[in-house]
Amino acid sequence: MSLNFKVLRRYREIVNILVKYGFQDILADAGVSLRARVLEAFLSEQTVQHIHEQTKWERMRLAVEELGTAYIKFAQILSNRPDVIPVELVEEFEKLQSHVPPFPGEVARQIIEEETGHKIHTVFSHFDAKPFASASIAQVHKATLKSGEEVILKVRRPDIIETIELDIRIMKFMAGKLAERHILEQLDPVGIVKAFETAIYKELNLMHEGYNLQRFAQNFRNSEIVMVPKYYSAYTTKKLLTMEYIDGVHPYDNKGIERIGDDPHMLAKNGIYSLFQQIFEHGFFHADPHPGNLFAMPDNKICFIDFGMMGTVLKSDVEFFADIVYGVTARDSASLIWGLKNIAVSQQFEGSRTFEYEVEELISDYHALPADQVDMAELFTRLLDFVNKYNIHMPADYFLLSKSLITIEGVGRRLDPKLNIIDELTPHIKKTLGQAFTPAQLMKNLFEASKDLPTLLTNLPRDLREILGKLKRGETKVTIEHEGLNDLTHKIDLASNRIAGGFIIGCILMASAILIAVKFPPLYLHISIPGGIGFVLANILGLRMLLTIFKNKKY
Repeated sequence: MSLNFKVLRRYREIVNILVKYGFQDILADAGVSLRARVLEAFLSEQTVQHIHEQTKWERMRLAVEELGTAYIKFAQILSNRPDVIPVELVEEFEKLQSHVPPFPGEVARQIIEEETGHKIHTVFSHFDAKPFASASIAQVHKATLKSGEEVILKVRRPDIIETIELDIRIMKFMAGKLAERHILEQLDPVGIVKAFETAIYKELNLMHEGYNLQRFAQNFRNSEIVMVPKYYSAYTTKKLLTMEYIDGVHPYDNKGIERIGDDPHMLAKNGIYSLFQQIFEHGFFHADPHPGNLFAMPDNKICFIDFGMMGTVLKSDVEFFADIVYGVTARDSASLIWGLKNIAVSQQFEGSRTFEYEVEELISDYHALPADQVDMAELFTRLLDFVNKYNIHMPADYFLLSKSLITIEGVGRRLDPKLNIIDELTPHIKKTLGQAFTPAQLMKNLFEASKDLPTLLTNLPRDLREILGKLKRGETKVTIEHEGLNDLTHKIDLASNRIAGGFIIGCILMASAILIAVKFPPLYLHISIPGGIGFVLANILGLRMLLTIFKNKKY
């Protein structure tokens, strides 16, 4: 089967699913309105009623689930960017489930043997062909090495690369169509698809998860509260990941926690503390610490698993993030604003004066609350509202960081409802902010800044001479960038096209009327056939133009 045919068949499947869930407007924006209207006419009354019973956001989630792996992963990545999509859609995308049946154990065995270069019985004394976990990209099997160590084998699906490649080609096509029509320009659909392509191919390479696991283990090599699974690099490839099997207790299993002698309060404290360590000390953190990726271990230890999604935060950004949290806890609006402005990609805030007043109001609300009643989820949601309202562009990992804190807080409060997260956070904030102003750090910053000084002093006379020379010769150019001009140009082009179209339709009507009046042959029932065809054509074109105008509400 040719690749082009596969793309067309998959393209048709996507169109059918979008129409099924009532998203003809998306298809129209991407230039597929005709097929969408035809399919819509054949929808059953039950399907139409089902569409109207659910919200737009629920229908989006259901459509994504039916579209499959690539779109589920795309939506899950978007759910980490509440600055890009509405909060209601974020909440729906967080519910996404991948309904993918496991592939046969014999296929997994074949992949393992191909990747290790050995027959499975020569490497493992036992291999469980029945997977105990299955997801959209890989499935997991238990095995025992010849040394007696129990391991898990994460095996990538055999057909996943081809499926992902097809869907990315279609995503790029549709994003390009949206860009051509100047639709969703502020979201940069082409850029989002490119970023997704990079992220998904990284996740498909299981060696990348192995590198994350190694780095995480190195960071916690001397920890007394965090346990990290052992990584077996000799049996890890792009398609296979081998790590230690962890026989832990789910953090919400109260009886299990009691059985291993753990204290829920200490488990909650250790879980929160370990994530703060990852953020403030290591700058490398687990981006998805939900209960399914955590185990309670004896001695109140926490074990993290699944290192496919990790976040990185720069040391300077850690300090600015500390300023944000310190600003709330210490009722210091200047610190909070300073932190937000410096961590932002763009420091040009819209309505900054009003922004400062609203920040002061937020701080007042939280300062009045006892520390154990501060809700991190609500706090970050309100900060996110500011980010969106004042058009503040934040780094992508800022949202991963916020989501991780909110998730781990939820787990901690489930273990210990009286958990005081501010008390746990404060020592890290003070330590981070204090380190920024130690003599050693100040000297280091001064030394780094001074590295460029010799180059600056060497080039300064020549640069000044070049600038003065250009000024004297009148070669200096001033570039003016008019914001919103592209949109205006697009509207002028649209209006020009409609005027030209109307003019052409009018000319066809006039020519047809003349042909009919002079009875230009050939004739049918004494009416000029070319004149009649001209009338029909002019009416079709005119009706299509009217439908387009009314559909886009440009009247």
